[in-house]
Amino acid sequence: MKTKKGFILYLSLILLSLLLLMSLSLSQIVVFQSKILQTIGKSVIAYYAAETGVERGLYEYFVNNQNPPFSASSPVDSAQYSVIFHSPSPNPNDPCPQDVYKEICIISTGKFLDIQRTVSANY
Repeated sequence: MKTKKGFILYLSLILLSLLLLMSLSLSQIVVFQSKILQTIGKSVIAYYAAETGVERGLYEYFVNNQNPPFSASSPVDSAQYSVIFHSPSPNPNDPCPQDVYKEICIISTGKFLDIQRTVSANY
């Protein structure tokens, strides 16, 4: 009986260590997931800023009769966009090759904080 003294103390120490390890692992997962969610939110804002740039390019082309080439940039709330539209190029390495794009090519880049998204459209 004397050799079993303190066994419960060691057992409880091991169990508490395992419980601490599991809780630290879980908290690390939660922090990692929250960082991913923040990045996704920023990415969505940058994407919609780029979409706004495409809409601006289409508006300039159809409503204001602006002919290519044209470029513009503007802040949208806390995000910003820059848009370039031009006629398709015969160069296949151009971002707007002539065999794919018919009349105009619009490339818009939206930025929000450190995230950047690009959207292109053709007509």
